[in-house]
Amino acid sequence: MKRTKKLYIFEDINELAAIIKDPTMATFYPSLDDIKLLKVKPEIGELYLLNFLNSILDNNYEVFFNSFLNGDRPDIIVVRKNAGVMIIEVKDWNFEHYYLDEKRKWRIEHNKAFTKSPIDQVFQYKENMFNLHLENLLEKNIKNSKLWNIVTCAVYFHNETSKTINDFLIEPFIQDRKYQDFLKYNVSLLGKDSLTEKDFKSILSQKRLDGSISSLFDND
Repeated sequence: MKRTKKLYIFEDINELAAIIKDPTMATFYPSLDDIKLLKVKPEIGELYLLNFLNSILDNNYEVFFNSFLNGDRPDIIVVRKNAGVMIIEVKDWNFEHYYLDEKRKWRIEHNKAFTKSPIDQVFQYKENMFNLHLENLLEKNIKNSKLWNIVTCAVYFHNETSKTINDFLIEPFIQDRKYQDFLKYNVSLLGKDSLTEKDFKSILSQKRLDGSISSLFDND
């Protein structure tokens, strides 16, 4: 992994797999101080979430901000040794400017134009990790579907709350069991009020990122 213009680029994508198995002391890449000095400043929500993670995560975690990953550039990646990865997409959006059509496609309110779903975006990062980035992980996942849970996803909506997220993204489609199950098992949806130590650590526990060593990690 090299540092270019204060951004971290994975030259060998297997470095991420190595980090999962054998991380160094927890830190932020780049450091929080360096992130604040970046030419392209982090969004308000990104910086808020980074500071929150810094306040609650112990030195078993590593946090990567805006790292290049073979063409992908996830907002935040949280890694814990012998546990796994959480990819977090951050949006400073206000739901009042968007709506979901009958096919659950995100559209901009004032001109009806389509925009990429942040849920689809973060899930695509996960799929790409399996399909493109982590050597042998796709092959192993075919043999053991539980490996799919090594990489988890979340979307943080900085300007929304748990209630507005429920009202906008969940309740209108409550009869769509396939959609509800997809969210339940694949993507955590976070509002600003979700960023409490108790609530976030509960999510880490649900995703097995709280410190219990996973049997999914072996010497291969």
